[in-house]
Amino acid sequence: MPNAQLKLIPSPSIQTSPYHLYLQTLSPTGRRSMASLLNTCTKLLSYPGKAEDFDWPSFSYAKAMMIRSAMLQADYAINTINMSISALKGVMQTAFNLELINADRLARIKAVKPVKGNAQKRQGRVLSAKEVKALIRACEKHSEPSGIRNKALLLTALSAGLRCSELCTLTIADIDLQTGRLLVASGKGRKQRIVYVNRQATEAIQAWLAIRTNKPGPLFVRILKGQHLSMLPLTPNGITHLLQNFRKQANIPPFSPHDLRRTFITRLLEEDVDLNTVRMMAGHSDISTTIRYDKRNENSSKSIVACLSLG
Repeated sequence: MPNAQLKLIPSPSIQTSPYHLYLQTLSPTGRRSMASLLNTCTKLLSYPGKAEDFDWPSFSYAKAMMIRSAMLQADYAINTINMSISALKGVMQTAFNLELINADRLARIKAVKPVKGNAQKRQGRVLSAKEVKALIRACEKHSEPSGIRNKALLLTALSAGLRCSELCTLTIADIDLQTGRLLVASGKGRKQRIVYVNRQATEAIQAWLAIRTNKPGPLFVRILKGQHLSMLPLTPNGITHLLQNFRKQANIPPFSPHDLRRTFITRLLEEDVDLNTVRMMAGHSDISTTIRYDKRNENSSKSIVACLSLG
């Protein structure tokens, strides 16, 4: 029998859009952020649909400059503008790799310069012990599944310093309550690390699992109306929303979910844990990042100076 010529038929499930292929090169957290920025960019071009449906091969230097100018006029943060420019360049580099645009167009788009200036970042804050107790009491006022889940989530975040996205991706398989050990399998930059939670958090998780059960899936699942459990994971937006709800019940000043992570890192430094150990526990690759989370107050500095021996 003669050799039959095989025809390769592309699978319809394979995305060949430069938008989708670019996002696939990013971590899950980065993917969501860049997708949001790209949607903002196409809206600034008055495109009525979503960024994933935009005609990216038609994108040009002029359109990139329009977006940059519109963001500056709208007083977007410098970081946001520069990340948007980076995302646009990433999509167009992918379009070039797919042979959808030529080298000249790519070079012109890459010539768009980032915005210079000092990026103003939110400083964030550390929650006091009194505020943490008030939040825990706010959770304990609700004996239904949502209150028990929220207490476990809050104590896990505070005792392990997890990012919002890491809380969402924790699964039953990642926890060992005998030792308090958690495997953070979906850390920033796709890095894994081992963290531990304290006894208080372990007991709260055990109470939550008595309701959730050990069925495989996300540790912190959504709770529907009527307190019915869904096996879908919480989202970062969902965590932000529920934290704000019991912040109001606790009657404490506003804080972001990331402030729980700042609180964890600052408390370790206050307990004189060495900086490199804190870096590893927080999952930072660079110690300078950990330093930015140090929110020890001036009173701490004054106490240190007072104890200095000058001979």
